This record gives sequence, structure tokens and C-alpha cells, in this order.
Amino acid sequence: MRQVPALGITLEICTHWAAGVVQKAIITERGGHHTHDRVEVTAGVFEGQRGYVRDSGWVLDDENETAEGPAGYVVDLDDVEGTEDIDADQLQACTDLRWADRPAGTLKDGPPPGLNAPLSPRKTCAEDLAEILDRASNPETVPDELHRTVAAAKEHHHLELDWQASPSPHRVTWRVLQHWYQLGAHYADDQRADLFEVVVTRHLHDSEPVHHLALSMEDVEAVIARCTAVD
Repeated sequence: MRQVPALGITLEICTHWAAGVVQKAIITERGGHHTHDRVEVTAGVFEGQRGYVRDSGWVLDDENETAEGPAGYVVDLDDVEGTEDIDADQLQACTDLRWADRPAGTLKDGPPPGLNAPLSPRKTCAEDLAEILDRASNPETVPDELHRTVAAAKEHHHLELDWQASPSPHRVTWRVLQHWYQLGAHYADDQRADLFEVVVTRHLHDSEPVHHLALSMEDVEAVIARCTAVD
């Protein structure tokens, strides 16, 4: 809540996360059911059915600015397609070991499709490097010698070293990834090849970040400095 004396008004601002925190506290205080809680229907058309809470419903009194409840819940029942609205007094808590969060539109008669499917083959070091170069804005940074070294490596590993943003109004976010390739059968500091990737986004919802490659941390710092420089 924020008062604006010059205009003689009071603004009330409520964000989704703030509402969620308040809702969770009220539900806990009143012994209600939270999202993904396991419940059983005790009366009505779906009596005896079990499912998972997906959302809660409230009785809103605009005149008195109050919210009563939870008055009911949106429940994802095991053997009913979709969700159903169930009154709060027709539900009770229960537990079991069935799958707690399934894809929309499927029944809870087992794990989600593909859970036990075999994993895809692990990429070779050469294939891993090819993917990195394909998304990079400056693939020419990687010399031919490093191409050959990586192709002969035994394992590839990825680490996230940093994730920061410059302040507004010239907001730029950068993320630093380290790709290192183990050259021998056993790890040793002097038996690895390093490649760094700086992922730069220009705004919060940038769906096409720019990927810059660097061969050392000094080069990484230069890339960050260049990308965050104010024009």
C-alpha cells in the first residue's frame, strides 16, 4: 500500500506472489488444503474419489473487503478427466504414494509418459562443441587446434560460474558458463581444455540471447565490459 498525499489517494497493489504468500498463511492457519495436497471426497457425486488439490476458492465480500474460506477447491481426481470443483466440507486429507503432479489431460494410473524411457545417447565431445559453436555469435574464436583437442577428449562437463545484471536503466544480464573437456581417462588440472560462454540478454523477456565465446577468464571480463558499456 502506498499513499500519495499530493493527490489525496491511497493505492493498493497486490502481486501474484504476495497474494500467494497470504493465501498459504490463511490456509495453514485454518487447517485447509494446499496445492498438490492429497485429498479424498467424502460426499457428493464423487464420494470416495481421491485426487490432488490444484487451486482453492474463496468467498469474497467486496463491501467489507474480506475473503472467507477456503470455501472450496479445484481437485484433480485420479479417475476423472480434467478437474472438478469440490466444496471444502466435502474433502478430507489423505495420503498415498501415487504420482503427485501429472501432465494435464492424463489419468493418474501410473507415472507420466516417458518417465522410464531409455535416455538418449550421451553426446560426444565433438558433438557438444558443435552445438556450442552453432549458437555462438563468434564461432571463429575457437581455433582449429582446440577443435582437434576437444574432438579427442574423453569427457565434457559444464559449470555455471556467474549470473549477474547491470543496474537500470541500461539493464543487461549476463551468464557465464564454463565448458571443460577432460583429455585423459582420469582428471588432472593440466589435462583439460576450457571454453567459456557468455550469454547476454538485453531485457527480462529476451527470447534470443546472444552467446559469446571466450578462451580465458580475461576474455570473459572483456566481453562483459563490452556488452554492458553504456552508449
